[in-house]
Amino acid sequence: MVDRLTGAARRTGATMTAVGGFRRCPAGIAAAVLAALLSVAGCSDPVRTARPAEVSPAASPQMAMRLVVPSKKLGLFQVTTDPEVNGDTERIATALAELLGEPATSSVAVSYQDTRYPEFTVRLSGVSGRVENSGRVLDVVLTQIHRADGVAPVAAGQWGGFARCGWDRYTQAHVCAWADHSSIGSVTLTGYGEAHDPVRDFLFLRGRAERPA
Repeated sequence: MVDRLTGAARRTGATMTAVGGFRRCPAGIAAAVLAALLSVAGCSDPVRTARPAEVSPAASPQMAMRLVVPSKKLGLFQVTTDPEVNGDTERIATALAELLGEPATSSVAVSYQDTRYPEFTVRLSGVSGRVENSGRVLDVVLTQIHRADGVAPVAAGQWGGFARCGWDRYTQAHVCAWADHSSIGSVTLTGYGEAHDPVRDFLFLRGRAERPA
């Protein structure tokens, strides 16, 4: 039930890493929060069947948006002090700001790590401001700022706009990004492997970072 509600793929025992080793896999960040609230522990079998892609709305509600930092602790994930992880997150936010048609009105650059398995990280970067041609901007985010393959449209969440997810083979990470008329953002998940479904985690984080101005 937790997996169905959150869309997070979990693993029992050990799972193959990108370098051929084995390690345990925690739940996705959305599942980790729900599990913490329900006092649920442990891992279940992985969900390896790909979920159908949901096409994002063509346009978001016409209201100005702002970005805020979510809670410092999300379930078993906590804001990290790792300078290398944080540096990557900040560099992505800086690159996103360059795609705006005006100076950013707000920004967020925050990284989380699983407290048990620090190799599992989640990076959230975003900016708000005037966005021109959000569909084209999203192409740039996923193919130039990130280098994602297999990019497909997904649900954008309550604030609408365009949203897509892909797999960055260079960093071995899932990348999801959104763009609407007044905000751009991306979520990067490392450590999970290609079988993990990142969409619920992406929507979870976007929903906590974006607010009407």
